[in-house]
Amino acid sequence: GSGAAADGRSDEIELTSGSADRTVDIGLHEPAAVGSHVWVDADADGFQDDGEHGLAGVLVRLVDADGAVVASTTTDPAGDYRFEDLAPGEYRVEFVTPAGMEASPLDVDASDLLDSDLDPATGRTAPIVLVSGRIDLSWDAGFIVPTVVLSSPEVNTATPQLAITGRTLYGLFGVAALLLGLGGSVQIMADRVRRRGERLAL
Repeated sequence: GSGAAADGRSDEIELTSGSADRTVDIGLHEPAAVGSHVWVDADADGFQDDGEHGLAGVLVRLVDADGAVVASTTTDPAGDYRFEDLAPGEYRVEFVTPAGMEASPLDVDASDLLDSDLDPATGRTAPIVLVSGRIDLSWDAGFIVPTVVLSSPEVNTATPQLAITGRTLYGLFGVAALLLGLGGSVQIMADRVRRRGERLAL
């Protein structure tokens, strides 16, 4: 293992005349980086289509293999984000879903460059293994605005039932009288209505 501390210095070494200590060493690595793009998936197909714009201000966290958050950032106006100066290791990227939106379908494209890598069930990507010097800018997340279906209010199609009163009957008598010249059937109806009115009056 490395015998150097974070400042690049080892512990104190005591050497006597003619002795040699070959146990002190140091391991070096180039910093790694991970990042990419968050966009509005307008057609909810999980793929970055032409004309679908980036989503700014989305909170993005970098999580290590133990599940601890080691860094966080927000997407820029173009929807891009990046974590830099990372030590080699295993990470996941966690995206906080914006209010009123939901995650796009996961991994719809085999190339993995223009699809969404966010697992809707966990809010995180799959494990990302970074080696020394690796810059991996392929981890994207799409978000969609759910379609809202408005149901139409129920319409009461039942025929309203009007109570028959004495005033209603007199009105029917008047209508029947005006239509007497239109045929015997109208006369018969008027007679029936009049007889019913007479029974109600009794």
